[in-house]
Amino acid sequence: MKQKTATIMLTLSLLLISLVSADDMCRALALSGGGAMGAYEAGALWGLYYALENKTDMTYDVVTGVSAGSINMGGVALFDKGDEEELVKFLSFAWQNLTSDDVYKNWWPLSVVQGVMFHSGIFNNQPLTDYLTELMLPKLPFKRKYMISAVDINTGSYHVFNESSNTDYVKQVISSASIPFVFPHQHWPKEHLVLMDGGTVWNTNMVSAI
Repeated sequence: MKQKTATIMLTLSLLLISLVSADDMCRALALSGGGAMGAYEAGALWGLYYALENKTDMTYDVVTGVSAGSINMGGVALFDKGDEEELVKFLSFAWQNLTSDDVYKNWWPLSVVQGVMFHSGIFNNQPLTDYLTELMLPKLPFKRKYMISAVDINTGSYHVFNESSNTDYVKQVISSASIPFVFPHQHWPKEHLVLMDGGTVWNTNMVSAI
């Protein structure tokens, strides 16, 4: 009986799938963190685009990002559906030209000591904020549904920004990518949040995409 029921359910599922056209399909992309692995993600998207025969498979309706994945999420969400070739070129350019000096610098004048004593991170990641602002600002706002994940250090809760959130897009990305103890926490006074890297709780946010 159980086997018969399972067969019927599978048949109905396949029938429903066959009735869904490409235009009715909702495509989601979930990008995880991992520091320099963000460059790998950008390369994977490049490879997918030029390898896929059906380019519409990359017309993502919604994209989520955590930590370094939030940086790539920002790159994806800056482009309208149908602009995937420009999207992968943009991400490739961004990572190819990124240097350590574009990500962080020492605190002045006491370097790591100053970071430990007066800030919540041993390095100052203002250069990354400046780099992303210069890169993203001409193309903002985001043009797809998106979710950026960070963690509130006061509660340990997982906080997700989306298109209805505060419009400080770059700060949302920086909040998700602020590695604890390495980079300072991001303060959101109006929202009563102090945020750090989303990967400390959950590194791949597929649920929000679904």
